[in-house]
Amino acid sequence: MLTSARQYLDSALAHFQEKGYVVLPQSISHHVVDGFWQEVDDQIQNNPELTMVLFGEVIKNAQAQGELLSNGNVLRIIDIENHSPRARDLMLDPAITEFLTAYYDHPPTAIQTITYKYSSQQGTHSDLHLVSPPGAGGQYDRESLTAAWIACEDADETNGALVIYPGSHRLLKKSLQFFDMDYGRWVEYLDSHCRKMGCPPTIFHARRGDVLFWHGDLVHAGGPILQPGKTRKSLVVHYARIPESTPPAVPGLTKRRHRDGWLFQPAQVST
Repeated sequence: MLTSARQYLDSALAHFQEKGYVVLPQSISHHVVDGFWQEVDDQIQNNPELTMVLFGEVIKNAQAQGELLSNGNVLRIIDIENHSPRARDLMLDPAITEFLTAYYDHPPTAIQTITYKYSSQQGTHSDLHLVSPPGAGGQYDRESLTAAWIACEDADETNGALVIYPGSHRLLKKSLQFFDMDYGRWVEYLDSHCRKMGCPPTIFHARRGDVLFWHGDLVHAGGPILQPGKTRKSLVVHYARIPESTPPAVPGLTKRRHRDGWLFQPAQVST
């Protein structure tokens, strides 16, 4: 049994390194993801301090005016782990930390979370130069950046399934800065460049409880919502290989051990 488990992990790591992503099917129990989403719903309904992002602007739930509950919105919750104990358990679930510890040869540090009720419908992009959370700062080892996308319900074309470009993590790419921060031009370039270089897009049909890991420089997108109003509940967590002795990059945050990994949180958040 142990040999079989090790072989499975080795196979997953090999696929991740070659393709830039790997899926661990049904690796999170439905009980865990459903319990997490119950806490999300409770926070949306009852916590005015819940933090969200709208078109790059950080706002509080009290300012959102119910938009998170409306169809086709672009709001997303950030740092849900500061309000939800079940989020902390989910983001460092054993299935996740086992894979990342093997990949890093070191326990992973979760550096940010984004919670989606609907598909982001975000254009084609790479996270490598976009993810700069306060705890890790801008100078962390970006080559170690990895994301886990955790499906909290099934996803297909109707509710905006993820679009990934297998192998694109190996391609040299122009950054957003090259396009003078014109996001639309960058999106068009990345899609065209990946296709030309033999890395066409594919749709990830997810089932609740699936975890998809992607390399920090894998090109991906949020699919369009073809059935208006249909949700696509998910949690995205970004991780990096950060030495245990490395302090948070900004005052007021602390680095905490949780299960078999680490995370950054405001010092006043109770564990």
